[in-house]
Amino acid sequence: MDALRTLGALTQVLRVRWYLFGAQAAVLWGRARTTADVDVTMEADPERIAELLREAKALGLRAREANAVELARRSRVVPLTTAGGFPIDLVLAGTGLEAQFMDRATPVRLGGVEVPVISPEDLVITKLIAGRPRDLEDIEGVLVERRESLDVGYIDAMIREIESALELDGLRSAWDELLQTTGLRR
Repeated sequence: MDALRTLGALTQVLRVRWYLFGAQAAVLWGRARTTADVDVTMEADPERIAELLREAKALGLRAREANAVELARRSRVVPLTTAGGFPIDLVLAGTGLEAQFMDRATPVRLGGVEVPVISPEDLVITKLIAGRPRDLEDIEGVLVERRESLDVGYIDAMIREIESALELDGLRSAWDELLQTTGLRR
């Protein structure tokens, strides 16, 4: 919770929006599992990375890489760590899907801290794009745990759009297989 509290303070200082995604969000929307880091996406101009790192340091966060500014400009990821050594991967939001996911983030109270969390539907989409075995397991957990409230039509439409726009073959078939495995209907 301290990492999330600190990230919330950082976003207030920088006056930017953010959301939690990745394994932590999968635990919230799906099934419990262990994770070794916190993944967040933040609105931040790549020209403000040095400022972001200064403010993060003032709040007790440290860059995990000596060349963090250069790395962030290339990869749009700022690898941080808390004073206790807990890793945080801070992704600088782009203008496309990440901005849309930011708009749809859901505030969740976690240990006295209000944290914007990627919606369950958008988490499914990000995990489907990543496509690793652990990601597919996370999707199954979300589908089972959120089956009554999940907007499957939204996910269907987004998958079609992403598959076409990014020329990613197989998203639709992987999605269909997950629906079949979990017994979820369109």
